[in-house]
Amino acid sequence: MLFLSVQTLIKPSKTRHLRNLIALCVLLTPMYSIANDHFSSWSDKTICRLAKTTPANTEYQAESSKRGLNCGEAVTSSSVVSDTAKTTSIKLKVAMKPDSGDWLKESIYPFRLKAEMLSRVQTNNGFAMADFDGDGIDDLFHLGMPAVSGLIYGGDSPEITNSSACDPNSGHPCFHSKPWVAVFLIKNDVTYRIWDGKKQDWVITTGPSATEVSELVIDDNSIELKAQEANGIRVSDFNGDGVPDIFVNDVSMQIKVPGKTHAVRPGKNDLYFLSQPDGTWLESTMTHVTGTGVRKGKGLIKFTHGASLGDIDGDGDIDIVVSSSKWVGNNGEVMCYVNQGDGYMKVRKCGNQWGFEVELGDIDNDGDLDIAFGGTSKKAKQEWADVDGMAGCISYNNCPRNYNGILLNDGKGNFNKRGFEFSSPVDSSNGIAYNTVPAVSVADLDGDGDLDVVRSHVGRLYHGGALTIEENIGNGKFRTIMLDEMCDGPKKKSDWGLHEGVAGAGCFINGFKFGDFNKDGLVDIVANGSQLLKYNQGYSQRVVDGTVYLSTGKLKYDTVYPDDTNYPLVDFGAVVGTIPKENATQQDIEDELAAFEAELAAELNQ
Repeated sequence: MLFLSVQTLIKPSKTRHLRNLIALCVLLTPMYSIANDHFSSWSDKTICRLAKTTPANTEYQAESSKRGLNCGEAVTSSSVVSDTAKTTSIKLKVAMKPDSGDWLKESIYPFRLKAEMLSRVQTNNGFAMADFDGDGIDDLFHLGMPAVSGLIYGGDSPEITNSSACDPNSGHPCFHSKPWVAVFLIKNDVTYRIWDGKKQDWVITTGPSATEVSELVIDDNSIELKAQEANGIRVSDFNGDGVPDIFVNDVSMQIKVPGKTHAVRPGKNDLYFLSQPDGTWLESTMTHVTGTGVRKGKGLIKFTHGASLGDIDGDGDIDIVVSSSKWVGNNGEVMCYVNQGDGYMKVRKCGNQWGFEVELGDIDNDGDLDIAFGGTSKKAKQEWADVDGMAGCISYNNCPRNYNGILLNDGKGNFNKRGFEFSSPVDSSNGIAYNTVPAVSVADLDGDGDLDVVRSHVGRLYHGGALTIEENIGNGKFRTIMLDEMCDGPKKKSDWGLHEGVAGAGCFINGFKFGDFNKDGLVDIVANGSQLLKYNQGYSQRVVDGTVYLSTGKLKYDTVYPDDTNYPLVDFGAVVGTIPKENATQQDIEDELAAFEAELAAELNQ
């Protein structure tokens, strides 16, 4: 039946490559279903928790009985506590570094998937890894800016003179309904046939494959709640059902408004997808987000440049911390989505620092999660004062908004106290200070039991870029042990572009992934960034997307590029939107191709 449908849709041709393409279509079929038994991947702890908190739910009661679990008496959601807190008086120990999808358990990197996604998105804005089908293999959650014609961006279009650019009924709306989130099921040891660009021929291989199941991501909200300029995706289990949920932070689009000489960001809600019993993820901002700054039916309206996930208050569930660029007094604010235990989030102010990036981790080893914070540079502010002024500073030498360092947790999920401040400035090789830290990550890179910090740096308007590694030397102190410049950027201020995204100027890392890629017991780093282009229009660049910093021990690294023969990460082998024929042997595939080509040849010769 499939053979007939393919032949009737495609005009017959005797060319070898078209026959191969048709044959490949026969081997690749869309996937529209998931496992029916959605309880199979849920842990006993999750089943017990749900059985106790929702005693009227017969499914949870039946599943707990089926497993022979003794879940104890039913309790209300307000009285749910962790098993640790019930059995001991010791303070609940949270994870030193929460997992929000930045650990590569498998030594894989999605080069081909990113390339395929560019057929329908403008940029690959990030990805996160987590196992949602319970097979022990992490799956991939992708974020990309959809390719939509007719949109107006204030930063790129200074002719915009009013905020009607963000009117969903206007001729050039900045809202659209195309999805930003895509989900891919990862399977190992799948045999498939794929095009080899170097050999210029089809080859048969066996390895990991990615199957798109994005139809499971559902967003029924009105158009003004859709993603506008999302720049980060993170995954964790917010509602306690054993399935990773999805959080996407949205920085909002730049527009020009009357009376302003420069583009502004009016603010935008984030996206919050919760897993459902039917196996889908449903955008739940309107139903599950309340609190400070949340507009009814609109969500938390902020410029959320950065976000991080973790249990900030030690109650056993996963909260969300976001940065905000909204100026408050002489500084700003950090906002927290505080989980009420079941995925319902109540937003409150939890810090008073203006900036861009937040990353949770127990920096001082006191049992609670602190924030590694990324903001702007005081020196860069001073260097560009003749162009940008000193707005937002109390004086030339007093600018509390310029901060890069640690914000300490008071044990209750508040981050008002500053800890160690990273050395400033970080200068480029051209002698111009890097302005902003657009990405921060933490990991125990040297295995000494405390968290080190990895940071991405960019010049003003994302011109030029570098990364630094800050070693945690104890007692709340750090030292910079590595500075690696990715691209030089402009050599002098007069060469600077007028806005972000100038062609050839940017090469920033928008995220780091970690893992033991060569299985030597050491933590390695991979640079993930849509703007790490291999050829950057004349600007010197040495780091590209997927570059690996392979640890040799004691915080020393070999830089390994994707084209190197010793590159330790494996690419995916499936095209977007399709699934390879699983469990097929090479002979199976050759036999099926030969049979189809014979049938096609016979038809063409009739």
